[in-house]
Amino acid sequence: MTESTSQHRVAIVTGAGRGMGRAHALALSDSGCRVIVNDRDADVAETVAKEITERGGTAVHNAYDVVTNPEELVAHAINSYGQLDIVVNNAGALGTTLFADTTSQDWHRLCDMHIRSAVGVSRSSWPHLLKSDAGRIINVSSVGMLGSPGFTAYGTGKAGVFGFTNSLAFETTGTSITVNCILPSAWSRMTAELPDPVVREVFEHHFQSEHVATFVSQLADPDCTVNGEAFEVGGGWASRLQLALGPAVDITASASGTWSGQSRALLRDGALTPVRTPSEWLGVEISRIAPELGKGIVDTPTEFNTLEYR
Repeated sequence: MTESTSQHRVAIVTGAGRGMGRAHALALSDSGCRVIVNDRDADVAETVAKEITERGGTAVHNAYDVVTNPEELVAHAINSYGQLDIVVNNAGALGTTLFADTTSQDWHRLCDMHIRSAVGVSRSSWPHLLKSDAGRIINVSSVGMLGSPGFTAYGTGKAGVFGFTNSLAFETTGTSITVNCILPSAWSRMTAELPDPVVREVFEHHFQSEHVATFVSQLADPDCTVNGEAFEVGGGWASRLQLALGPAVDITASASGTWSGQSRALLRDGALTPVRTPSEWLGVEISRIAPELGKGIVDTPTEFNTLEYR
């Protein structure tokens, strides 16, 4: 992104006081954006805002709670600069307690930090992004959504961010807004705790936060029209993330023991079929039964406009 394409645009970055959030804020500022540096630690947020201004940029900071006060955060952006063009939902928190040992309050607090904050900030920002010539939402998910012991709240929240991104992107039709998410890997306070010293050293020397921030800046560029995508980003590399269906097995017999008899085949590795939308998923299922119908299902987006479910 060049300064000419992003000059005078306004960006909110949550969790911007340290690590990747700080890198995102600096990168967006370097491209010409005015930045709202948000972090629950007001001191580190102020430090990053000062760093931006010392580099010739424009920034303000705040410590609004992104879970409970997203409206105030967005209002600060509008009161400061009169517009909002970019939202980077980066704020997050870790918890390493096993599910059975975590209180309900603590579990939901950790989960909410990821999904509820992304939803709240995006909802509060939406009317202002619609007014932008190129509104941008970049959500931060994580490989943690695939699951890890002790990280059920974290993984659940990050999986929610991934699903939220996919759904919200469909609602941008007819607008100038794009919604994407990244699953980043970078040297941070978390990866500094990796137990393997060799892996830790690789991260420290090759997985700089700036690699991820550059990619975020590209997604935020008004000339970037990518929408509804997820990207793994780290170490100077990026790849597109897609869900895929594996080889199918026939269980139409529905007799006792059919499932157990097919378990080995069902779990085998083999050719994958990418599915990006509910329509594509449904098309794959229909085509197994009626190949002549499958193509039409895939080409027609599934819409539920006024249906009420009871």
